[in-house]
Amino acid sequence: MVLVLPGSGGSKDVRRHIDWILSQVAGKEDQILELQDEGYETDIFCYWRSASGHGGPELDPELMHRLVSLRLLVGFDVYC
Repeated sequence: MVLVLPGSGGSKDVRRHIDWILSQVAGKEDQILELQDEGYETDIFCYWRSASGHGGPELDPELMHRLVSLRLLVGFDVYC
């Protein structure tokens, strides 16, 4: 089963999905950081399954910068 998020255009590219998640919290960065300062954990966890047994998800520098600015951990559950 593949979960396709609204706004991802039906893409299976994890970058599009994470971008969509980050767009949903745009403008709420201070609130997210405040919750973290209060001890709440925030992260993005992704399921990724290889269609061919090799390759893997990629994050580009711009996306990583956005994640770092929100102090968000990204985890991957990988199946080959």
